[in-house]
Amino acid sequence: MMKTHRVMVVVGLAVVAGALAIWVVNTRNAPPEPVYEGKKLSVWLRAAGSTNGNEAVEACQAISSMGSNAAPFIMHRLKREAWKTYWLRKADQVLHTGTKFEQMDANNILAIRRGVHALRPSALPALEQVMEESSNEEVLYQAYSVGEMMVMVSSDSRFRMSLSSNAVAKVGAAVVAHGRAVASVQAVTVTLAPAARSGK
Repeated sequence: MMKTHRVMVVVGLAVVAGALAIWVVNTRNAPPEPVYEGKKLSVWLRAAGSTNGNEAVEACQAISSMGSNAAPFIMHRLKREAWKTYWLRKADQVLHTGTKFEQMDANNILAIRRGVHALRPSALPALEQVMEESSNEEVLYQAYSVGEMMVMVSSDSRFRMSLSSNAVAKVGAAVVAHGRAVASVQAVTVTLAPAARSGK
């Protein structure tokens, strides 16, 4: 019994190490980080979560001012943190720790969500691209979730996600894997053929 426990701990630690290795590699391959009023985007992302209301509003306005220039960096962060969450969840499953390791990543995911929301519709094309290209269920789920929130709070047609039927199927599977009903995916997306998307 003790030996089995040791094996599980070793496997769990190996999974965590793998997650951190992916995180480090992805950090090195990050796109250029935009700067606004002398502060890097990552600084503004942290400030957007401030308990100081004025500071948070100022940060969201700064991110919004960066527009689509901020999208590549934020999408890179989203993918990096989602991959890390994916592997930390695996470690939680192996070690039977509930969501202990996964929760360590929660603040980073929230910062990314705030950044995407600050960009508003200019972030949707980048989110759509992530969902079209990724095959990782956590990346797909996080990208969809943040886009879904924008769509649900706006009646503006610019906030509809345009995804190919293949992307909708992948996202649907990711949503189901996270314990949610797949019906919501179709409700906030416009399914387009790949050829139609290329002219977008």
